[in-house]
Amino acid sequence: MIVLPALAAVVTEVARADDTKVAQSAVQYQTKPNGDKQCSKCAFFIPGATPDANGTCKIVDGVIAPNGYCTAFNAK
Repeated sequence: MIVLPALAAVVTEVARADDTKVAQSAVQYQTKPNGDKQCSKCAFFIPGATPDANGTCKIVDGVIAPNGYCTAFNAK
């Protein structure tokens, strides 16, 4: 059984350790939310120019949709 907060902590430490972001596939990133969990509500999300614009993530590589989700989700 995977404990998601623990996974988020590990991913955060790995990303900080070498200043490299993890691949979207490593955290099962998807462009749709998981219930009420979505990137725009995550502490790692860096918003785009508008609320509906894609942004980036502090720990996950690539373009991130505000309505996306991954297993590193950490509520604000």
